[in-house]
Amino acid sequence: MANEEHLALLKQGIEIWNEWRQKNPDIIPDLKEAQFRKANLSNANLGRTLLNNADLSEAFLQEANLVEADLEEANLVKASFLEANLEKANFIEANLAEADFRKANLNKTKFWGANLIKTKFNQASLVSANFTGAYLVGATLVGSDLTEADFRGANLGGADLGGANLNRANFRRADLFEADLSGANLIGASLNKAQLKRAYLSRANLSETDLSESDLSLVQAVQANFTGAKLTGTCIEDWNINSETNLDDTICEYVYLQRNQKERFPINRNFQAGEFAKLFQKASSILELIFHNGVDWIALSYSLGRLQIEQEDAQLAVQSIESKGDGVVVIKVQVSPEANKPQIHDQFWKGYEFASQALEVQYQARLKDKDQQINQLFYLLDKLSDAPKLISANTITQIDQRHSSFGVGVNPGEINAKKLSGIHNEVTDAD
Repeated sequence: MANEEHLALLKQGIEIWNEWRQKNPDIIPDLKEAQFRKANLSNANLGRTLLNNADLSEAFLQEANLVEADLEEANLVKASFLEANLEKANFIEANLAEADFRKANLNKTKFWGANLIKTKFNQASLVSANFTGAYLVGATLVGSDLTEADFRGANLGGADLGGANLNRANFRRADLFEADLSGANLIGASLNKAQLKRAYLSRANLSETDLSESDLSLVQAVQANFTGAKLTGTCIEDWNINSETNLDDTICEYVYLQRNQKERFPINRNFQAGEFAKLFQKASSILELIFHNGVDWIALSYSLGRLQIEQEDAQLAVQSIESKGDGVVVIKVQVSPEANKPQIHDQFWKGYEFASQALEVQYQARLKDKDQQINQLFYLLDKLSDAPKLISANTITQIDQRHSSFGVGVNPGEINAKKLSGIHNEVTDAD
């Protein structure tokens, strides 16, 4: 319970209270469990005051001095701490839902287990603040200084940290689902095992950040800077990056292409130094080719080879071939940023479909004359010798078996040269 004498002094007004505090600096005021709902305590000197379990809901504490104040388990719902000094204050397990801390000083403040839903910290100073296990769902920390703040295990789902300074902050195992970190400074921060699904990281500086084993699925990371970041074991399922996303010097041994540590990539080895950046640096310049009934590999080679000649400036290169099950195969083709992807997409499918139809006739003929069919296939492969170079060394797990028997030991020189030239002429005419 509150000290009745201290409580009576405060009720006489802020000027009398502050004068008493100035004359008695060694006394620690006891206002535990006091009722201050909607009270106006602006500019009050409450430094080192015991306010445990006090009711300060909707109270006005603008520019108040709460340095080292003890507000453990206090009710601070919708309280206003605008420009207040709360350095080293204790908010452990306090209810701060919708409280307003804009431009407040919260350096080295403790928020362990506190409820901070929809709390506003815009432009506040929270250097070394401790939010371990705190509930910050929907909180606003736009432009705040959170250098070395501790968010271990905190729930920041949907929180807005846009432009915040999170230099060396600790988010280990924190939940940042759909959090907005756009333009935030996260240099040297720890996001190890953090949940970042659907988070916004565009233009964020994540250089030298530890993101190992974190969930980056569906994140928006356009123009983000990952220079020197640790990405080993992260999930990058459907993440969105572009040619301005910087992956230089990233430290990454492997990633997961599906959540819950599924579809490890590479499958049975680790990335070599710089390999991850080389594979994913220009991921925004990716053309996805989706096949629903397996892949006709000869038609694929033909169409890509033709595109390589006709779209030389596009710099086509197959990045990955992924089986999605049930006959669905996704082939990702890297193109130059300036390339006209819709045009290339249409041209590919036009050539692929025509080649598939032409080869279907040959496939039926193969059933009658296997030797002649094998010669035709090797002739096609010989003529398309440049096209297979586009295909990377990725493991292919889904193959249309109808087109997979190429044969062994046949001399390509015995093939009739009229076969492929006829297909090429017909495709050219079809365009």
